Amino acid sequence: EAGQDYYFVAQPFLSSAAGEYFYVLAPPAPFRINKALAGAWFNEATPGQGLVIDVYDSRNTMFVAWFTFDLERPASDTAMMGESGQRWMTAQGPYEHGSVAALPMYFFGGMVFNSAVPPVEALDQQGTLMIEFDGCNTGTASYDLVTAGRVNEFPIVPLTDNHVELCEAFT
Repeated sequence: EAGQDYYFVAQPFLSSAAGEYFYVLAPPAPFRINKALAGAWFNEATPGQGLVIDVYDSRNTMFVAWFTFDLERPASDTAMMGESGQRWMTAQGPYEHGSVAALPMYFFGGMVFNSAVPPVEALDQQGTLMIEFDGCNTGTASYDLVTAGRVNEFPIVPLTDNHVELCEAFT
């Protein structure tokens, strides 16, 4: 189990003395990203915003949809449906074995609700989103939005704890 210390009883190999045992402390294994982390995560200080994370651990790939808002309130709310200041960013890419995923982040635009016309406009990479998990219940999201000139980080927690037992089993 990740985060736990373990002690092993050992006897020297090929020792002529019987009963010479010693204890060995095995340090805990570092936390690793696993598929049980998939789900909704958010920063408790910013309600109404959050991340939906999907983990493909067989391919060491992560997809993140970040639901948030524009840098400033729009001058007028001209949206025909919903909030005109809402923003949806996506990040996807491979991660190394470990607890951190650094993913390229993109904005998409040009679409109309529930329609394939006009086709989606894939914009260039806008920055990087880094997700670092401290364990099954906590993490940190940090971003570098190059085009917007914004760099920051915030804590994230899962929306529910339904995944914890499976997550701990994987670690």
